[in-house]
Amino acid sequence: TKDAGVAQNAPNQSFGSEIILRIENTTSKVRRSLVAFEAVGIDPGATITSAKLRLAVANGNKKNTSADSGYLAFVSGAWDETTTWNTSPAMGARIGDLPDPASTSGEYKEIDITSLVTGNGTYEFYVASDSTDALFYTSSEGTIAVGGDDNFPQLVIEWSVGPTSTP
Repeated sequence: TKDAGVAQNAPNQSFGSEIILRIENTTSKVRRSLVAFEAVGIDPGATITSAKLRLAVANGNKKNTSADSGYLAFVSGAWDETTTWNTSPAMGARIGDLPDPASTSGEYKEIDITSLVTGNGTYEFYVASDSTDALFYTSSEGTIAVGGDDNFPQLVIEWSVGPTSTP
């Protein structure tokens, strides 16, 4: 897993080593996060039966009157954990919304992305928000542990392999 944050009001600053993924959307401050997962070990003949991206709420947003948990969007270009607003790739089409509300620390918000996962490979997404209230998810560098989990961003993939036929 790799992740990074970018901020419009700090266009040359990298947030790739922060313990949180911060998202918000105001006229003076837009913050987005990028997450990437490397899927390995999936049988080439497998059928993906389920794929979910999971993010753990790092700090329940008590100010978030809209209860917006954010959304996923496609990433249109290359990036790494040193990416800044000025070097970040374009944000592509919106994929879907994370379920609301994001108010309990340690709680996972997950979105079904089964239709996007086809097997082994790299899967990259923007996490963004329409809300003017800041929201925090745990990053891959995060240290928040709830219930024995490290609460890092997760891509949980389930697959099945059908029986082989003998000629």
